[in-house]
Amino acid sequence: MFATLARGVVRHPWWTIGAWLIVAVLVGVFGPGLSSSNDQAEFLPAHYESVQAGKVQDVAFAESGGGSAGTFVVQRRYGDQTVVAGVSPQIIWADAPARPAR
Repeated sequence: MFATLARGVVRHPWWTIGAWLIVAVLVGVFGPGLSSSNDQAEFLPAHYESVQAGKVQDVAFAESGGGSAGTFVVQRRYGDQTVVAGVSPQIIWADAPARPAR
């Protein structure tokens, strides 16, 4: 089956290109519209960690205007915060235990 298809494509390359162009035009005309969104809640379930972290960020930093330079989502093992503390000394610890001593 694939050998026959491959032979047809090799023997008639312009027909193949034309067929793909026709398919692309038909999909563009009759296909559903695409909308862009930056809101993860629209397509991710609420139980995903990134959605939960976004909700916590919105509540904790509501007065900052909603923008952020970067978001770190860290999973700690055994309550160890030394790795996170080493990544960035500017991380604000909201509702977290005291920072470990350096």
